[in-house]
Amino acid sequence: MPSSSSIICSDHSEENSYSTCRFTKRRLLKQEAFPIIFSKTPKQTPKVGLPSSATDGNNMQPDGTKHGMHSVSSQTETFTDVSDRMNKLKDELKELQDSLGKKAFIPEKISNDTQMKALTGFTKERFSCVYSFLNVEEDLQTGNFCKRPVDLFFLFLVKLRTGISNEFLSVLFEISDSTVSRYFTFVTTVPYEKLKLLHIFLSKSKVVESMPRQFYSENRDCRVIVDCTEFPIQKPNSPAEQQMTFSFYKTQIL
Repeated sequence: MPSSSSIICSDHSEENSYSTCRFTKRRLLKQEAFPIIFSKTPKQTPKVGLPSSATDGNNMQPDGTKHGMHSVSSQTETFTDVSDRMNKLKDELKELQDSLGKKAFIPEKISNDTQMKALTGFTKERFSCVYSFLNVEEDLQTGNFCKRPVDLFFLFLVKLRTGISNEFLSVLFEISDSTVSRYFTFVTTVPYEKLKLLHIFLSKSKVVESMPRQFYSENRDCRVIVDCTEFPIQKPNSPAEQQMTFSFYKTQIL
């Protein structure tokens, strides 16, 4: 006798013996249904595998392989095939890099000195000279950024020269504004470490020698006049830092 755990194969019931659940979409056997199909030969599930000819031991090819099967050597690429495919991929990669380079905002894409001076304050030649003089390439590589060192330095000078927002720079350099901030902060420390080693002030004797007599008579102790340059910065979160950086003369955060 069948028990509550007994099951019936679906092959013994007709399609109209089932209903479909609205929510689960599963087929359910109707309560009044009962098996009415009893075939002597059950349905055979087709097996996925080699064709019958491939399993016939007497059906052999002249090269020793069975019919319907390929030899291992015919499926293996030669070294020449692999090399040709690699060269093709390299060419495609180079074309992609070239196409991306044409759209990139990098120093090489600035066409003339007028545009370069408007962006960085230097001509194209002077920009290269300053970059080489500071010798910052290896130091900028330590940041493990996705941009080249020269592009980081270029972004740094554009920010100093123009004072444009990080949001606008993010559009030009195709990076996020938070990444612009990280780049600028990192690059700032590199020239500072380089330039602080330079002795830029003249000796006292040289200053006195070149000082105008009228100025010297009233300012004998003067050694240097510092003309500061102010740069707008992002508003700090700390109220104390906001007070420290706010300029009442310029009415903005500097």
